Amino acid sequence: MVRHKTREDDAGRKSSQQTKLAGRIGDAAGMLTRRGSEQTSNEPPK
Repeated sequence: MVRHKTREDDAGRKSSQQTKLAGRIGDAAGMLTRRGSEQTSNEPPK
């Protein structure tokens, strides 16, 4: 019972870490896309 519980706890920690990482990656990607869109909009059409 104790081992099973610790396994679930570890899985929860890993999933929470993954979600945090995914959030950070998503934020970074969002910033990059914003910068890219700003740059393309500022640039004159070729």
